[in-house]
Parts: sequence; structure tokens; C-alpha cells
Amino acid sequence: MLFDDQYILFYTSFAFFPTERPIALTVTVDGERALFVPRLEGDHARQVSQAEHVESYREFPDERHPLLQLADVLTNLGLRFAPIGLNHDVTRRSWGTWDLCCPRCCPARDVTVRIAR
Repeated sequence: MLFDDQYILFYTSFAFFPTERPIALTVTVDGERALFVPRLEGDHARQVSQAEHVESYREFPDERHPLLQLADVLTNLGLRFAPIGLNHDVTRRSWGTWDLCCPRCCPARDVTVRIAR
């Protein structure tokens, strides 16, 4: 899963300015790409990105936390219990109300963050 704007641009041709509203790109082993963006970026991402799937989330607080929506995206890609690599340690970065270590939001039972540098 990629959160860095330059990686996302490279893999999808979708350019954006990083803010406190995270954007995530998931690339499956088969090369299928799913872009997860704030609702504000949804139309733009659907028009210009080369990702096969674009899902947008509403601003928090909403009826469902954005991470629960991201868990749905991972489940739809068949990755509910798969190991997921991250391009950087998102547990140390603060994105407003996103708690990326929230146990009720993580689709897997055990989460280990490993970073390849």
C-alpha cells in the first residue's frame, strides 16, 4: 500500500497535493490498482488516474470511519487477511482523525509494520 504522492503519481498518473486527508494506493500481486481518496478528489481521480478502482471516502466524522471503508476495499480485492506492505511507517504519521493502529479498523488480527528502505 502506497501513501506517498510521488509513488501514487508514478503508478497511476494521479497528481495531488498531500494534506491531512490521506490517499492510499493498493497494488495487488496481479497488478490490479485500487486508489482510495477523499471525496473531494474522487471525480478528479476517476477522470485522470489509471487505477482500475477508485473509491472515495467522506470527511470524518461520518457514519463510518474511513479506515473501515479502506478495509472494505482491501476485502473486495481479496486482501482481507493478506500481508500488506507499506511504503513507509504510517503508524508514526498523524493524519488528523485517522488512527492507523486502531484495532477495530484493521482487517487483520495481527498487524506488523515492516518497511523496506
